[in-house]
Amino acid sequence: MLELIREGMGLEPGYFGEELTGDQFLTINHYPRCPDPSLTLGVPKHADPNLITLLLQGIINGLQVFKDGQWFGVEPLPHAFVVNIGHQLQIISNGKLRSAEHRAVTNSREDRTTIVTLISPCQDTIIEPANSIIDTDYVMQPERRARHFITLSKETLVADRLGIHSDWSMQKRMFIVGKIL
Repeated sequence: MLELIREGMGLEPGYFGEELTGDQFLTINHYPRCPDPSLTLGVPKHADPNLITLLLQGIINGLQVFKDGQWFGVEPLPHAFVVNIGHQLQIISNGKLRSAEHRAVTNSREDRTTIVTLISPCQDTIIEPANSIIDTDYVMQPERRARHFITLSKETLVADRLGIHSDWSMQKRMFIVGKIL
């Protein structure tokens, strides 16, 4: 997937090498059905802080994206992945690719399980716009070390899969089921 993005952005072969894709995490999320979905939220609104996210959402609705002040459901396609651009890829593309705000909601009819893989650079990697695509049409995105986004994700991503949101500190965890080597 990153090779196709690299090619589409006109970057040199191998641009997304080991330094930019050094960490890969896998999460499995289970959202039990809820008699009143308005009382709980699977994952609150956020944008992915990593490079890129691949989501296998199955056949049950639950993913929503925020656009023009409204939430829109993303219809699941059987055997297809949803590709989310993360903040880090937004910076590398100098804003040409955007990280979208999204959330996961529960429903009253069926349980939902998703599998997500998050690809991130090594922590000390400097994330900055690719030199070959910087032009005057886009405002230069700020550079950051990859570890900045780890801190950001700890502060904004939610892991409380039980729907108990009595205090924000309960939402500051992220379940990492396994690190793929």
